[in-house]
Amino acid sequence: FAHAGLKRYKLDYCNNLYFSNRNLVQILKRGTKNASAISYIETHKNNFKDLENKNVLAPFNHDELKDVFRKASLNSLTLTIRLLPNNELRAKAINVLSVVEWKQKFNSDIHFGIYGNSLAELKKVKPELATAILKTVDIKRVSSKIHYQKFDYITKTLSELKEIDFTTTSEILSSVDIKVLKRKSKHASVEQIGIGLSRLYDIDQSISKSLFEELEIEFLSNLFADKPLTAFGHILKEFKKVEPSKTQNLIRHTLEKEFVISKLNSTTITTIDLFTFYLLFSQLELRNEGQELLKKVNLDIIEGRVKSSYIKHSVQLVNAINEIDPSFGKKLV
Repeated sequence: FAHAGLKRYKLDYCNNLYFSNRNLVQILKRGTKNASAISYIETHKNNFKDLENKNVLAPFNHDELKDVFRKASLNSLTLTIRLLPNNELRAKAINVLSVVEWKQKFNSDIHFGIYGNSLAELKKVKPELATAILKTVDIKRVSSKIHYQKFDYITKTLSELKEIDFTTTSEILSSVDIKVLKRKSKHASVEQIGIGLSRLYDIDQSISKSLFEELEIEFLSNLFADKPLTAFGHILKEFKKVEPSKTQNLIRHTLEKEFVISKLNSTTITTIDLFTFYLLFSQLELRNEGQELLKKVNLDIIEGRVKSSYIKHSVQLVNAINEIDPSFGKKLV
């Protein structure tokens, strides 16, 4: 009974606060994030049988909703639209503002990452609007905002923009000083650098290659020290996509590091760790390097994992080793 009473209280509160509130429009216009109340109510109203069929936009006429949307910050507004339950309702919300008004929203002083995220949200519902906004963007103004963002955020946003309009995104990237990108990358993890270069490669190969060349192999190699062996492969594949020859040098240099041998000789290493790591030598066509590494590690660890693991994992490890050194692979069977 107490639970039912609490639910009724929440229902009445939700109804009175939102659907029956005569001051709702004025309340939502008071702050730049208050528009999110619309999506919040939409998300939670289905918990109440008496509210589940109510239209969350019903309390507003067109001009009232326009006033609320004009006041809302860009990220609050696009998040609100994304959380609406279907594309029909999302399209209705988007059409409250004209194309000109949407352009004004995006051309205000906003965060570079929010720009990409918000356009990506619009693209899902109305791609032609997202394209129209991006095509009229102030290239210099948007690129200047990149200076304040982290490397991963920059490349993620550019990757999102690329899916909306490739030409404009290329122009934005071309207007950024590569020294800025290099400086940003120095504060990123090796995963973020790898995927970031890969993202940039899909926009402008020359910029991505140039940035990769600017990064010292010793610097990149040391970033692998705190990474698990299972992460090496997918990270290195991103680098190889940009510049295979430098990636091979990076791999060779990294394999000389003591931390690699220590990881491989660890008594806590798993069969999956070993399989995933040794597999990358055949995938990246580095069998010679793999053979040299096998001469340095404790082979008893590999043999022990093969004998003590599930048959599936043991077979995977044997196959990975066999791709590098068939003679040693046969000894494991």
